[in-house]
Amino acid sequence: MLWIRYDLVGDHFKVFDLVTSPDQFLGFLVHEVITLGRGGRGETPNQVTTAPYYPVTNNGFCINGFLYYAAWARRMRMDPVIVDVVAWESDSVLIEYKGKLASIVRDPLSFSSFDLWILEDVKKHDWSKQTFELPFPLVNRMTSPGTNKTGEIIFAPMFLPYDVEQPFFVFYYNVERKDIRRVRLQGIADNKEFRHRYGLIVAAHMSVSISPEHIESIASL
Repeated sequence: MLWIRYDLVGDHFKVFDLVTSPDQFLGFLVHEVITLGRGGRGETPNQVTTAPYYPVTNNGFCINGFLYYAAWARRMRMDPVIVDVVAWESDSVLIEYKGKLASIVRDPLSFSSFDLWILEDVKKHDWSKQTFELPFPLVNRMTSPGTNKTGEIIFAPMFLPYDVEQPFFVFYYNVERKDIRRVRLQGIADNKEFRHRYGLIVAAHMSVSISPEHIESIASL
């Protein structure tokens, strides 16, 4: 597992590498963290040892200099290690919410409501929980890439619709007003020429990745 993430606090990139594997049954895991400066030059790797675990996904992000990602304890891969609120990957997701780590957990059978868990205190592992009812249910294959600048929680489909005539919507939930709005993205999912150009016509499941507040930048690594 190798991640490269940008740290806004230090204004640099960090490389995170899992040196050992939980399948080695060593009783611990060894990680290496390298901070990259300008021009890609890195500092001496720092090694960190933790209890063994299995990463849930390859997605992680930095908040205030800390790298967060979801994982399961080695015992049957059932006990969450990073946070107690992480359920099965398809039913929960980690996001950054107002500068804090948060998790959105929903009912796996019907996406008509969701729980918002917020890590209020990192050292004390203090979490707050709020439950929100949606004005109308969303499709099950939804994920949340995070929030926009106004604090609205973004919900987006994980896949493009198979039918090119079916519209593609991104949803924005306002926590304060407890309402939701939708924005249709035109020219991608509903455009035959676009799909044909990139060979998406015959694909049954076309994954979608949306990055909130993304600004294109070129960095030398």
